Amino acid sequence: MEIFGLQQQGLSMNKISKQLGIAYGTVYNYVSKLKT
Repeated sequence: MEIFGLQQQGLSMNKISKQLGIAYGTVYNYVSKLKT
């Protein structure tokens, strides 16, 4: 998913959420699931 690619580039979750137009919580939940 696009969130993973942006995070690998070093973008913060806040910047990712604004860039994709989705809620911060959505990004946080997705990233949290990737780390487990």
